[in-house]
Amino acid sequence: MKRKILLTVAVILMVMLSACGMSEEKIGTALSNINNEYQSGTYEQAQTEIVKLEKVTKKMTDEQKSKYDELKPLIEYATQKS
Repeated sequence: MKRKILLTVAVILMVMLSACGMSEEKIGTALSNINNEYQSGTYEQAQTEIVKLEKVTKKMTDEQKSKYDELKPLIEYATQKS
């Protein structure tokens, strides 16, 4: 159990550090990945991507921000229920 928590914390920290330099294209790719992961039922991976994108919401286009705002509550709900 401790390993799982440590691994999760390590992944989140790595994602947060790598999110600082995301371009619009990388944000778009991340949003597509989130949508695909949500559709395939891999909610924890999608949640990791959501955490990654939280740091760059100011860099998002209006369309990207809209898609992010649509997916975030769905993934958070699915993660809690799974």
